[in-house]
Amino acid sequence: MSKVCSIISLWTTNNLFSFYFLSNLQHIFLLFLLKSERGLFFISKKGAARASGCAVERNEKNRETAKLHFFHAGSLNAKVILYLYILIHGHIDYQLLLFEKPKGRIIMFPQTRMRRLRYGKLKNMVRENTLTVNDLIYAFFVDETTSEKVEVSSMPGVSRWPLSKAVDAAREAYDLGIPAVLIFGIPKTKNAEGTSSYGDDDVVQAAVRAIKAEFGNDLIVITDLCMCEYTDHGHCGIVNFETHDVVNDLTLPILGKIAVSHAKAGADIIAPSGMMDGMIEAIRSALDENGFENTPIMSYSSKYASVFYGPFRDAADSGFCFGDRSEYQMDPANSDEAIRETELDVLEGADMLMVKPGLPYLDIVYRIKQEFGMPLAVYQVSGEYAMIKAAAEKGWLDEEKCFYEAMLSMKRAGADMIITYYAKEMAKILTEKSKKN
Repeated sequence: MSKVCSIISLWTTNNLFSFYFLSNLQHIFLLFLLKSERGLFFISKKGAARASGCAVERNEKNRETAKLHFFHAGSLNAKVILYLYILIHGHIDYQLLLFEKPKGRIIMFPQTRMRRLRYGKLKNMVRENTLTVNDLIYAFFVDETTSEKVEVSSMPGVSRWPLSKAVDAAREAYDLGIPAVLIFGIPKTKNAEGTSSYGDDDVVQAAVRAIKAEFGNDLIVITDLCMCEYTDHGHCGIVNFETHDVVNDLTLPILGKIAVSHAKAGADIIAPSGMMDGMIEAIRSALDENGFENTPIMSYSSKYASVFYGPFRDAADSGFCFGDRSEYQMDPANSDEAIRETELDVLEGADMLMVKPGLPYLDIVYRIKQEFGMPLAVYQVSGEYAMIKAAAEKGWLDEEKCFYEAMLSMKRAGADMIITYYAKEMAKILTEKSKKN
């Protein structure tokens, strides 16, 4: 203890102490010793947030304010002494601002035993979040260049499906009760303008028509809308080859064109992923002008320039021939930017939102759900899938339990829907769990 600054003692407030402490210094700890028949209470400043009825707020000067509420189960009298020890390095200002009347109480061990609710079926009854088959969206690849299924080497268990078997891929999901599929197309031909992305008979459009003809409204078909699979340079828009820049505004009309072609084919939801500024407005306008005002948009509103996409580029033949996508996808270091990006997409007409990748960005999932309260999808991307698969093959992780925990974590953070290549396997796991429960 470097210094004892003050002792405040001898007051009574009907079983409640409410104390504010203002500080700009780091490494400061608050130690409260409350003498009573309940013994000692200890709270550190670092652990104050949401612990034992405490909350940390910020004041108008952007200084940290620790608002500490202690609720005492027993009676207090004038002989009770509150000792405040402030451990610091240097000078500190403190101020006692407020006393309040009690709003509740915390009963400590042994009366409170958290383990009481963790046994058997009782644990299921009090569970805060659940994962169900209805939360799943099955993502798969339709390949126009092959007549047979081709396994993706970097994603064990994932294959490219030939266009002739797109209905079979969808049926496997449908038979397991999965409510929706997300389709990615791999075309026969590519060029700088990505013209094979919006033809009426191109790969995604043909797959959508076949699947909708088979399942009608019983299966939701979502189409990924991006140019990277269809351009020979692998970028998500029109490129200026002199500057190696993806030209945002020249790309927007093409995105609108692709969206309309998907909607004409029967897509239930359009999911643009190119991260072009203004893309949601361009797509919404194109859809509305062509009579598809009721077709919703699921925006990849927070798509980060992530290394976790590596296996996808192998699966979709969408690697880039120069540079990377960090000039239009988001910086993994940024959180506030995700809020701005999402707000703009909402204002432009997005009906549903998405965070991609999933598990490494649960803080973003939570913030966006809290901020906007809109339907939110989380994409468990190829790298997340491949890591669990690889560790499971080595015997280092239990594959099923690991996928389950990862997806449950996404639900806990705020996801309403989870896009995953593991959807079929997870549907089987969840069905078995429901039978046991």
